[in-house]
Amino acid sequence: MEAAQKELLKISQDKKAYKDMLEKLIIQSCFQLLEDKIYVICKECDKATVEGLLDNVEAAYKGATGSTLSISVHPSKSLAKDCAGGINLCNISESITISNTLEARLDMLAKANLPQMRETLFGSNPNRKFKD
Repeated sequence: MEAAQKELLKISQDKKAYKDMLEKLIIQSCFQLLEDKIYVICKECDKATVEGLLDNVEAAYKGATGSTLSISVHPSKSLAKDCAGGINLCNISESITISNTLEARLDMLAKANLPQMRETLFGSNPNRKFKD
């Protein structure tokens, strides 16, 4: 896991691929949040890139849902400098936040693969009836 976390830092170095990934992360988060007014929270160094993507995100959201979206970069919050990249998305009242940072996605993958890792390390458990 530590090696994978170190590899995350390299992802943002390929500017074109990182920009495409940011756009997809924002769109995915918008579909999860399903609000009409949204703030994007990103790294300070990514703000200009994210602002350039917002028109495409609004168009993609409208094309898929038929409803309009008002999305902007959060005026006062940003991700930590040591964050590998990605975004957080929140509604205007900040009561709901979707975390779509690279670290959050790595954690999600680790949790999803935990049963397989357990079986690889310790062998199959004869008492386990379901493998999920």
